[in-house]
Amino acid sequence: MSLRPSIEMERVWAKEKYDVLAKSQKIYLAIRELLKDKDSDQREAFYQLLEEAKQAPDSVQNRINAYYHVYGHLKRVVTLDEKVQFAEMLDQVVTGSVTDQTMRQFLHVLAKRANDSYLLKSTFFQKKD
Repeated sequence: MSLRPSIEMERVWAKEKYDVLAKSQKIYLAIRELLKDKDSDQREAFYQLLEEAKQAPDSVQNRINAYYHVYGHLKRVVTLDEKVQFAEMLDQVVTGSVTDQTMRQFLHVLAKRANDSYLLKSTFFQKKD
């Protein structure tokens, strides 16, 4: 027995959403809107949008937006020093002295400490090329 299309897409979305946001807020919002329709099979459009996000050009602003969203889940476990470190790292992302992978590793450490299973199952923390 296969999953209803909306359930299947919601499961995929839960894993992919922060990677999509890191590439394109426009596509992120389009997918959120698409997922509101629970009655029709939107799988083709959904997977097309995911692919478009993967192919989208890199944008520092989109990555920073995604970092803020992930960080928002983790604020409850962050120490004052880590809060300062996050702000400093964001500035360094803009200048190019901190890489995307370094920022994701920092957030991953916080997610593990928070035992945030939703984030830990996300593709956001998988090694990127």
